[in-house]
Amino acid sequence: MAVALLGGEAGIAQYSNERAADPLVAALCERISVHADASLRKDEARAVLLRAGQRFQAHVEHASGTAHNPMSDAAIEAKFLANARPALGEDRARRVAALVWQLGRQPGDVASLLQLCS
Repeated sequence: MAVALLGGEAGIAQYSNERAADPLVAALCERISVHADASLRKDEARAVLLRAGQRFQAHVEHASGTAHNPMSDAAIEAKFLANARPALGEDRARRVAALVWQLGRQPGDVASLLQLCS
């Protein structure tokens, strides 16, 4: 939560050991408490921020990527690229994405995909 509040993103790249050791992240972590709410569905979330006597709330009825809130193709690809870049590099990650998008449209060579990913 602290990483997302400070940086506006919460992907794999934001959860590095360096980021976890950041004094700002550590200080904010100490001020965050998490409580389970059995009344929420598994794909639902609610956040409440208290600051200077003010209360700010956010409610996500259905998490992104769930049946009731599916991700667009562009969002799926952006998420894949953000997670694949550190392991594969920009060029290979884009080539993997392009190949995967084509697998459903024409017979693909899965061996080529596996080779590209290794």
